[in-house]
Amino acid sequence: MDKRIRWESGVDFLKQQPRASGDHPWSFDPELPVALRFVSAKSRVEVPLLRHDYFEVCFLDAGRVVKQVQDRFLKMNEGDLFVVGSGAFHRISEFRRPYAREILLYFLPEVLRSDATGGEYSEYLMPFLCQDAGFPHVISSKSGIPEKVRELMMGIRVHLPPQSARAHLYVKTCLKMILALLGDYYQSYPSTKGVFVSRQQNIDRLKPLFQLMDSRYGERITVDDAARHLHMSRSHFMRFFRKITGETFVTYLNRFRTAKAQVLLASTDKSIVEVAQEAGFCDQSYFSRVFYRFAQVTPRDYQRKIRSRQSSSSTR
Repeated sequence: MDKRIRWESGVDFLKQQPRASGDHPWSFDPELPVALRFVSAKSRVEVPLLRHDYFEVCFLDAGRVVKQVQDRFLKMNEGDLFVVGSGAFHRISEFRRPYAREILLYFLPEVLRSDATGGEYSEYLMPFLCQDAGFPHVISSKSGIPEKVRELMMGIRVHLPPQSARAHLYVKTCLKMILALLGDYYQSYPSTKGVFVSRQQNIDRLKPLFQLMDSRYGERITVDDAARHLHMSRSHFMRFFRKITGETFVTYLNRFRTAKAQVLLASTDKSIVEVAQEAGFCDQSYFSRVFYRFAQVTPRDYQRKIRSRQSSSSTR
């Protein structure tokens, strides 16, 4: 079996239909909800804010980046580890070298339920359930933990997808060893499951607004409209939204609209003007400025690149 690492492009997420909620779903094997990804991204790529229901451990295999979690910005150097639970908005906000490579481990907590007692189950998952506003998401390579986790990740890689009961057991064992290492590292951190519950409640409170944005992103949506939709005062809404997502509502909406525009430019023959209007930008000049801010390329150049790539693909 060929087990050489194939690094996937970090821009593949642009092919997915963006959601206002930032949800990043993953199709797990229901028998073993554990997955590994090997992702390479370049500095010219604007990474959107994402959140997901699964748990994630990320090893920075190459590069130097700044990770954004909610409204915090955390530096990562090559060899560091990043740990994030479900619900938290996060992304690479800055590349400090031209490119970065990440080894991403995704898993659902259900993978542990069948063979862990209630106490063990909670202990394994505690580093992911106690992530409050001050949680140290980044584990430095100097601690020695990241390299051990990477070795276990590579062990998991060899046995995915599992072809036998033994391979299935090996993957779960490696995952448990990773969680044990993380548990030892974070054992002194004050933990509380209430943090996890509170974050989920905050996300749920924003869901009606995300649904509004998904269905009406092409229409005018002001800060006042958003605040009224959630039955909040303008000032309380602005503070609440930034605390949960790490961005102002206007920035978040413009980022989402830009992602929608990228899909339209890549999948339709519509003109720049038509795309701008359909994505919710009444002024084409403003659309171009916003698009360039998030995509690091003009709408026209983006469209040309996509069409050139599609043309070369069709002639192969």
